Amino acid sequence: MRYLRVVLGISVMSSSAVGQSVWQERSFLEEYPTASMVFDSARQQVLLLTARQSVLCVLSATGWKEMTTIGQRPPARGAGGICFDTKRQVVVLFGGAALGGTFLNDIWEWNGSTWTQKFPQGPSPIPRRNPNLVYDEARQRVVTYGGMDALYAPLGDTWEYDGQRWTNAVPPVSPGPKHGHSMWYDPGRQRTALYGGQGTTAIWEWDGAVWSSRQPALSPSARYESACAFDFDRGRMILFGGDSFGPTSDTWEFDGSSWIQLNPAHSPEARMGGRLVYDQNGKRALLFGGQSREDHINDLWEWEGGDWKRISESATPRIGNEFQFVYDVARKRLVLHGHVNGDASTSTWEFDGAIWSRRELLNKPPRLTEFCLAYDSARQVVLLFGGAGSNGVSDDLWEYDGTSWIKRTLTGKPAPRTRAACAYDTKRGKFVVFGGGDNVTTYADMWEFDGMQWKNVTVSPGPTGRQWASMTYDSRRGRAVMFGGSSATAVNDETWEWDGSAWALRLPGVRPMGRTYARMVYDVARDRCVLSTGSASDGFMWEWNGNAWNQLSSPNIATQRNIIAYDLHRSVVAMLTNNRGVNRSEMWELLSQSPADRTRMGVGCATSSGIMDLDSVDQQLPWLGDAFGLRATRLPLTGATTVIIGSSNESWGPLRLPYDLSAIAMPGCFLYASGDVAVPVFNLGGSATLALPLCQCLELVGVKMHTQAFVVDVAANVRGWAASNGVSLRIGSR
Repeated sequence: MRYLRVVLGISVMSSSAVGQSVWQERSFLEEYPTASMVFDSARQQVLLLTARQSVLCVLSATGWKEMTTIGQRPPARGAGGICFDTKRQVVVLFGGAALGGTFLNDIWEWNGSTWTQKFPQGPSPIPRRNPNLVYDEARQRVVTYGGMDALYAPLGDTWEYDGQRWTNAVPPVSPGPKHGHSMWYDPGRQRTALYGGQGTTAIWEWDGAVWSSRQPALSPSARYESACAFDFDRGRMILFGGDSFGPTSDTWEFDGSSWIQLNPAHSPEARMGGRLVYDQNGKRALLFGGQSREDHINDLWEWEGGDWKRISESATPRIGNEFQFVYDVARKRLVLHGHVNGDASTSTWEFDGAIWSRRELLNKPPRLTEFCLAYDSARQVVLLFGGAGSNGVSDDLWEYDGTSWIKRTLTGKPAPRTRAACAYDTKRGKFVVFGGGDNVTTYADMWEFDGMQWKNVTVSPGPTGRQWASMTYDSRRGRAVMFGGSSATAVNDETWEWDGSAWALRLPGVRPMGRTYARMVYDVARDRCVLSTGSASDGFMWEWNGNAWNQLSSPNIATQRNIIAYDLHRSVVAMLTNNRGVNRSEMWELLSQSPADRTRMGVGCATSSGIMDLDSVDQQLPWLGDAFGLRATRLPLTGATTVIIGSSNESWGPLRLPYDLSAIAMPGCFLYASGDVAVPVFNLGGSATLALPLCQCLELVGVKMHTQAFVVDVAANVRGWAASNGVSLRIGSR
């Protein structure tokens, strides 16, 4: 510690008040299917007004972003009518149903920064939900028809709004009472058009004076709640889905006289109540949300070039009880696989750090429960083993490469089982599986898969048979760590470690309550194995540092089936929980308030034993409370070695860093750190280690220091010295 005092000029005092890592919830758009969407042509942006909180969001390149609004905003509502008034350059919002169930007939306008409630002169339409709104550009007024009144009866009235007053048009003929119909404005023909609702396939057109009916020879089936938008560039209306004795997924176009059914290569999930707008800036139609047979949907698709393309799945997927979660290192994304109770098949999802996307895969594993999942970093595939399905308990191994699932055909494999513990040993390149069971037997065997074949590696002594144990791989210590699980008689609280040849039972004085259903992952940045709650009644999460268990702070979301994975590139533990029930899951991330960091600078120069190198011991990060150290390697077998520690990697006195040491007869060598302190270290056979134990000292949190090693080597150059690369350190607190 004296080195740190000198270099950093601080008084180091012991303190127990060090920062901890905290859980932070990720916020995603989780919206009802009754949100409102519109294209603002004045500001060239797609807007979404959420039903939950009446928040206005704008579509950006990375997804929906909440807009800052000035003053009061409209009361939250679903199924409101919305359109854009191109003359006055305002978004117009009318009616809908408040979240408490009250039907509305208020009118609001958005001018790009502020919502304003309008109070039109004279009479107004009665309160209603699903009032379709379109803007008649030729006549410069908003047109609405029908909807549903407070008694849930369809309406058949025609109203127009010019920005000052409503006018109730009373044409001699009208489409009749309707709700759930689709409306659009055709600027080429200067008509407002209406389709669907109330069991009809006719198209009605409004010219400002009369409604006229058209019945093309070919039409979509009669339906409610279709999504439609007018393609201003191609001069035709696009229609998707709707409720025709259940949600549909067909795509149609209407060119003003005829319907054309399209057959795109890809298609959104069948739905009703989706929102479709035409993005005139991007020259594409955008479909958001809706209601499927099972749940409301929050995805976003674009229609361009005759095909549908998914842009994003804005909300977290429902995880239910039968999902597993791993991180794909090569593709830098979390992979989620499983099913929700009641789903007919499984689904695979991916999260790239910003957006959830559901993969549309033709070939995939059958619907399974209690399988195990791990990531094979050597072959860059996700591995799925075992589980139970409609055909009984499985012994199949599946692999997912980011494109498709492939079932491996193997012999000499483990017996069929569910509830096994598994992890991937990155050092030895082995998929490790322990225990599990079927309907009769609980297993105590150990298996490894090397990418080509299975091998039974059961040894004694070892753990007794168990199911639902948690396992992860500690890559720094080179061990698979297993905790808990249940035997035939009890839930245990044992900690076992597997080094590839033998089991070791660890007996810490303090340990978590025994549990099943839990998940465990290795947090590389914090060098901790994180254990989820599982079935433990105390609701606590824990972490293992290789010697001791410590209770980990956790959000108030404890449920048995929370699942966790470690995102290596963002250095966070990610957790999905079904805390809100079956509709949507929450996503949380474990973040260090004061993260540690280790950054290499440049490269070393040649010694008589190779290119000199400096790094932390076992690639550790400098966390408070750890026995941290630096190690210089590829040194000559003899030669005095020194490590310098400095407060800067930019300058040292008049020198700008990095500084080329060729000027002092050390070609290929650079100075990377200010030499505030020089510490001699013992060269033992070509390697030298400097111990830097970090106390639990609050004053050190966030401190940065820069290090480099030098060695005497008369064979290296004329000067007789060689230098390593530099290593910059930031001290963190878990």
